[in-house]
Amino acid sequence: MFSIIIPTYNRADLILKTVESYLQQNYLKFEVIVVDDGSTDNTREVLSAIKDDRVAYYYKENSERGAARNYGASLAKGAYINFCDSDDYVYKHHLSVAYKYIEKQSPDVFHLGHHIINKDKIERAENRTGILNEFNLKRNYFILNSIFIKREIALENKFVEDRKLAGSEDWLLWLILSAQYDIIGFGEITSALVQHEGRSMVQVEGAKTLARITLLNKYLEENVSMQTKYEKAIPVVFGSGNLLVALDFALEKNKISSLKYLFKSISYDPAIIFTRRFLAVLKHLILRW
Repeated sequence: MFSIIIPTYNRADLILKTVESYLQQNYLKFEVIVVDDGSTDNTREVLSAIKDDRVAYYYKENSERGAARNYGASLAKGAYINFCDSDDYVYKHHLSVAYKYIEKQSPDVFHLGHHIINKDKIERAENRTGILNEFNLKRNYFILNSIFIKREIALENKFVEDRKLAGSEDWLLWLILSAQYDIIGFGEITSALVQHEGRSMVQVEGAKTLARITLLNKYLEENVSMQTKYEKAIPVVFGSGNLLVALDFALEKNKISSLKYLFKSISYDPAIIFTRRFLAVLKHLILRW
């Protein structure tokens, strides 16, 4: 029924917990495909300790997460694909809850609720219900392990493999899927994203964030499905992206650049001033100078 795709790179200290969280599921029809994206640590040795036929390990030369996920998807046999980062984990009922909704509705793409974990404590829960397409325009709401996609849809809609997009390649895919399918949210919380210093999205570099958001916007402008369904809403995405750039520059104490992209975000989407991230930018601008 399920193919779990876990790309990993130098996460030997974390990946065992991720894989074992799937092996502890109370629903048993699944496979786990670990794609080692050129790790230089002892990831292979750590995973070799797992003696379970449902887990398959593949090593490939480093080519970033998008390519590793696509490679894993090409090997998948399950009816639904569930991606997961190698520093996150799922709860025991993750797959049984997914199966319950598949039996009821057979959705093309759907989201299960998730926790954000910081310093071993639940920072917040994300568990909206209903059609989440337009909500996801405002920010990258989903995490990988919270999304289930029919295999044929995943194979037709691959992650962009451009290294410069790393960190936003998942949001781009969710946006493109949103333009073609309803992404249904079911409120039950079944997984967790773990914040830690080594996580790529925690490492702030304003210039790099600007480069990948600029590239994200370019892909969206060129995507026919997005232009057809969300032509009027695309400025909301652009506003959200520029606000993220403003936040990263603010965290770097680059006030001029932060203000530039803060005002740019407002020009795209005036309603952005009511968002939590906008307030976060203001807080950092005020407190740091």
